[in-house]
This record gives sequence, C-alpha cells and structure tokens, in this order.
Amino acid sequence: MPDSLLERIPPRGKGLSTNDWPGLLEERKRLVLEYFQNNDIRLPNLGSVGCLHDIDVCTSGFDNLFFSCNSIIGGANLSLDTQGIFWRLSEEITLPQKRSWRHFVFIDEYKLKNILGFSSENEWIIATVLCYWESLGQCIGSEKAVVIQIYRVGLDEIFRRTKKTPENLWYEIGRAINGLAFNYGDNRNWIPGTWDLAKTLQGQVGLPEIHKAECAA
Repeated sequence: MPDSLLERIPPRGKGLSTNDWPGLLEERKRLVLEYFQNNDIRLPNLGSVGCLHDIDVCTSGFDNLFFSCNSIIGGANLSLDTQGIFWRLSEEITLPQKRSWRHFVFIDEYKLKNILGFSSENEWIIATVLCYWESLGQCIGSEKAVVIQIYRVGLDEIFRRTKKTPENLWYEIGRAINGLAFNYGDNRNWIPGTWDLAKTLQGQVGLPEIHKAECAA
C-alpha cells in the first residue's frame, strides 16, 4: 500500500492530526473489505451481531438478531442478511415504561440499542433495535426485539448520533475484527481465516494486543 497514510505516521499514532483520521478510517474499511474478498471469506451478516441479552439457568450472554423479530424496516436492499462488518454500540437508552404484561410475561422495560458498521458495498449502516426485557422468573429472562430499523448513514450523522470521532471508529473496526479472528469458548462469531487480518490491524498505530491465538474448529 505505497500511498497509505500509515507510512507517514510515527509508531502508536504520535503526530496524528484530526485531519488524518477520516482518511485512515476509509483506508481501514477498504483494507478489511479487500481482505475478505481476496481470501474468499464470506462477510458476516448484520443479523449475526450479538445484541439481545439472554440469561437463564444455563447461559448468560448476547444472542444475535436472526429469527428475533418479524417487524424489520430497512432501506433499499437492506436486511438482517446484509453482509459487512458490524458491532453493537455500548450505549443503550432505557425508555420510560410501566411494568406491563405481554404474551403472559412481565415486561420490566423497553430499550433502544444501536448496531453500527459498514456493508460489503462500503456504506455505513446503523440498525436501531427496539426491544423489551421479558421476565421469566427470578434472575431469568431475555430481551425480545419488537422493531429493527436498518438504514444507510453518512459519517456526519454517525458523529452527531453517537458522539464518536473518526479515530474512535478506526479503533472500533479493529476491535470488531478481533472478535471475529479467534475462537474462544462458545464464540459463535469466530470466522476462520481472519487471524492474519487481525494481526495486520493490530500492528497499525498500536491496537491493543490480541492475547489469544486462532484455534482449529
């Protein structure tokens, strides 16, 4: 990549200006998409993002969005099958809600969650998920999606809605790839063949080290 901005940057990002990061962000997106394409690796689907919290006597974690919702509002050619690199944003909004019944279970609260990422067409995508917590007993329950809205966005709208910067997004792409690159426990998001990509991104301006090696399936 002879014209890469990275070649002009000292180690660990020292000397970067705010004007460098938008170009670096686009470069990182392009590198990721080209890696998947050149190595014939299928990009994950939007619906595979772990977003809905589930806890019962056996498991505790996040389930993906597939088969979770009948009401999906998407822009042209956008759906849970849209391929790309996506990740769940940590910020959630709890909506005012009185405890109520739905399908013979208690609903304690409604939440709005956001998933951010970019598609195989290099377009920024946001999915907004309205869900509720379905209480099934003491310390047992799960989140159920009510409506999922998927739409294309520009960077300005992302910055406005999430308060993130191009630098924040640059690092979040690296963390998203880290989550796909190695197998640990019951990691359903693991994609074999992406370890080299994670190592490449790790070496760019000092991404946090990856401590686990890729494992055989």
